[in-house]
Amino acid sequence: MTAALTANALTALRYAPYGTEDNVRSEGDAHGWALMGIAVDHTGSAFDVDADGYFSGPAEEIMAQSNAAAFAQAMADACGEEGGTWVRVGGRCLFDANSTTATDAVDGLMGALADYPLLDESDHSEREWNAMCEEIDSEMPGAYPDDVDASDVLRELACPELGRIGYDDVMDAVRTLGYAPCSDCSEWLSPTTGREGEPLCRGCAVEETRPSVRVMPTTLSESPRYELGSPLTAVLTPYLDGRAVELGCAYREDVRAIVRGSADGYRQTYGRAA
Repeated sequence: MTAALTANALTALRYAPYGTEDNVRSEGDAHGWALMGIAVDHTGSAFDVDADGYFSGPAEEIMAQSNAAAFAQAMADACGEEGGTWVRVGGRCLFDANSTTATDAVDGLMGALADYPLLDESDHSEREWNAMCEEIDSEMPGAYPDDVDASDVLRELACPELGRIGYDDVMDAVRTLGYAPCSDCSEWLSPTTGREGEPLCRGCAVEETRPSVRVMPTTLSESPRYELGSPLTAVLTPYLDGRAVELGCAYREDVRAIVRGSADGYRQTYGRAA
């Protein structure tokens, strides 16, 4: 016995590779179906039950994955487990077209998709949220600030779109949460004001005070070179323990001004005493 195909099934296979129709009929024979259908969407194409086709972007892929999962669950709920009156083969849903239960289930699901692009909006929302969190993770430079994760960042984004969340979006959201990265390292700081500038952690602020020291050559074949001297820790400590604490972090502009204004820093900057 060779399984017959419904008109919709034949339409869905019209552009399939050579031999596909024979393979589909063989699948129907293996299940003992006299008449076999294929789940077809409103465009006349076979519904992608594996969600592994070509997608224009991650948003379309997530939608396909959600619909495929919802379709399989709905078929199992209506017709029983896969293998009885329906089966997924080669990305298509094949079903016993003489089974009223299977036919009604497929027609209902395809009709629902024709009216609205999602079979299970809750499942899709969860998948989309998780995918956007993964996208944020990939754009995050290093570790998150304490007590912050991708979900917190996502909540701060205005109208996020899957596949279009960039580094600047992530950093703006983190700043909205009250954090700013140190300008010289990956440490997160908590500025208490909206001041513009280059925030620095304590360690990088101290490093900023290292003077550039000219080292004279010891032989004729050498040229003068510059090395970083010892940091002016004593000069900067009052600022770090005072104003920087109030601001939530140090700022490069403040550090440079303090260094230039100190006796040691002035001498290193201008080459003479103030």
